[in-house]
Amino acid sequence: MLVIVRFSLYTQSSVRAYVTGESEWSKGQKDAVFYLNRYVESKSAFDYDLYTYAIAVPLGDHLARISLNQSPPDTEAAKTGFLQGKNHPEDIGGLIKLYVHLHDTLLMREPVELWKKGDVIILKIQKLAEALKQTVDSTPQNTKAIKLLIDEINRLNIELTPIEEDFSNALGEISRQINTWFYVMSLIFTAILVAIGVTLSRRMVQFNLMATEKIKNSELRFKALLGSSMDAVIEINAESEISHWSAQAEQIFGYLEYEAIGEKLHLLIIPAEHIEAHLMGMRRFLKTGDGPVLNKRIEVTAKRKSKEEFPAELVVSAYALNGKHMFCAYIRDITEQKKYAEKLRTIAHFDSVTGLPNRLLFQDCLDGQIKLCDQSNLPLSVMFIDIDNFKDINDTLGHQTGDYLLKEVSKRMLGCLRKADFLARFGGDEFVLIVNQFSADDDVDDVAERLIEALKVPFQIQNEMVYVTISIGISSYPTDSHSYHELVKNADQAMYMVKKSGRNGYAHFNTAMEESVVLKRQLTSDIRLALQDNQFEIYYQPIVDLQTNQILKCEALLRWNHPSKGMIQPGVFIGIAEDTGLIVEIGDMVFQRALAAVLGWRKTVHPDFQVSINVSPVQLHQAGGNNWCYKLKNALSLTDALVIEITEGVLVNANEVVSKALLEYRDAGIQVALDDFGTGYSSLSYLTKFDIDYIKIDKSFLVDLSEASENYALCEAMIVMAHKLGLAVVAEGVETPEQLALLKQIGCDYAQGYLFARPIPELDVESFLIQFNTRKLEVVNT
Repeated sequence: MLVIVRFSLYTQSSVRAYVTGESEWSKGQKDAVFYLNRYVESKSAFDYDLYTYAIAVPLGDHLARISLNQSPPDTEAAKTGFLQGKNHPEDIGGLIKLYVHLHDTLLMREPVELWKKGDVIILKIQKLAEALKQTVDSTPQNTKAIKLLIDEINRLNIELTPIEEDFSNALGEISRQINTWFYVMSLIFTAILVAIGVTLSRRMVQFNLMATEKIKNSELRFKALLGSSMDAVIEINAESEISHWSAQAEQIFGYLEYEAIGEKLHLLIIPAEHIEAHLMGMRRFLKTGDGPVLNKRIEVTAKRKSKEEFPAELVVSAYALNGKHMFCAYIRDITEQKKYAEKLRTIAHFDSVTGLPNRLLFQDCLDGQIKLCDQSNLPLSVMFIDIDNFKDINDTLGHQTGDYLLKEVSKRMLGCLRKADFLARFGGDEFVLIVNQFSADDDVDDVAERLIEALKVPFQIQNEMVYVTISIGISSYPTDSHSYHELVKNADQAMYMVKKSGRNGYAHFNTAMEESVVLKRQLTSDIRLALQDNQFEIYYQPIVDLQTNQILKCEALLRWNHPSKGMIQPGVFIGIAEDTGLIVEIGDMVFQRALAAVLGWRKTVHPDFQVSINVSPVQLHQAGGNNWCYKLKNALSLTDALVIEITEGVLVNANEVVSKALLEYRDAGIQVALDDFGTGYSSLSYLTKFDIDYIKIDKSFLVDLSEASENYALCEAMIVMAHKLGLAVVAEGVETPEQLALLKQIGCDYAQGYLFARPIPELDVESFLIQFNTRKLEVVNT
């Protein structure tokens, strides 16, 4: 009898452990899919890490099963897998033995097959998740591919649900079969004892004494086994009366065994508000033989003797004893697990640097505030706040100082807000603020002005005085949008307009901003198509040598012949190309075509002919164009065929990458011209620090040019200065013979402008140059 009891108890405990393990498996799988969905929305590495943590649970159980299927079974690897699957260490021995000895029997065959099916789907989800991460991290992102991947993951998630339910039901059936087997074996054993007693009446007393001793020992061992369990083990009958109360139950609930035995379970440990649900479940089982919570791990609220309520996990199994229904409950106190989960929630919803709510919590709050606004009919505003030039602070003072500054900025901003307002850190140096239920736009403006004024006071950080300004964009609900994403996007657009207008201010979103963004997006798409379809054309404007009256130079000027909009000037699209990085590809295209053109003109016009190419600061900052040096050297070593034109702003903001690019041009023999000279910084230090070959006087200095004008004196001074530094001078925008005569008078080297020619299409350049240089074409003013 003892063997039967021990085997039944051991098997029941192992089955219970599998039930608990399945619950952890199911939770890990569901959590993994949840965090993958959230990762697609947030693009946060932290959400992907949470997915990895969750998927590790079912993968651990998979490892355990594969290890135990080996011959011989790898029990050490199986232990590692079960621990990873969050199975309790004390349960693992039973899990391994039950699987090794019974996995191929009729008893365990169904749950093992269901386990295998679940593992196949889990491995598919893992592979899809890896593909999803690569797709999310790629640039540009393929939103269609992301959607297909996450839809497939969600489909597999749905496919797993019936498998999990079937697995739990199969384990429940095993538990019932074991109970029935135990009951039958008990009857058989009892019958044997009776037969032996009848046959051996003389030894009746002896057998009774032996049986009594065995039963007593069995009970003691049974209690010892239950007492060593991490769960409280409680047995009740159909009337909810407690018939067994383990030592762990005493520790968890505070009632001693004698206080609990015979008492009603629901009056002892179930909170009042849950008693009726418990009794209804009992009545349903007694009536139908079915219970939705049987052999499944569920979370409930329990009550201690001290009346303190706490969260608990519960697994209930039912069996028949002497023709009566009995229930065995395994209860675990999960207070500490709940605390840990709350800690994880805090990590997931609050910024670690400033302590402010993060983007995820901000979205939840804004969605809730929108619903409240619908009820109160009062508006709300979203402010998108960006710290101006924060990158410079990080680069010069270090990221630790930058983080400290973010904390201090957030504290100062919080001091300007009302209790109803909600401030969050969006990421980097970006903050978002919800201004709730205000009565007039002036109220929102007051908040913005308070924030700007508060941050004007410098921050004392160690021995540094750090000055901070902010740019604020404002969008309002419901006037500007009715959704979270649109409100934030519109506020971001308004903030961007503040940045473009000089920073340190605020602006409200308006439809013009949206139209500007739409136009920019459309033009960006059109530029990409223009590069593919060769819509860009290069015109060339001659540069006349004022000493020889010959044209041996031209400036390459880009034009866009749009199929529907016609000819688009560079001023319309160059800025967009720079913002999107497409300027690098455009610059390479201009280089290739200009190089081919100048090599041809060196054969037909003059062997020393040059073409000037304008280079964007973006190209230099991205080290774009440095491969031009190599290509020029391969083009018959004619590195002097092209002149690179840059603006003074490039030199002012020159970093290590820009300086290196300019040095490579110099070492390759490529000449550099400084365009629009005189309109920017005009610092002699830039002229001496970098190797410049030409300066190009801006056409604004030629307006009303006469010997008595200030512009004449400025032009003369710039020419004298350039010649002293060994630089040649090109005057731009020459339109009249009078301007030409005065420029020659003060020693200008070259001239460019409509007096000689407007920009000429590439196919017409060669004939124009030959005619001009052979004096068949005179200077014209067109």
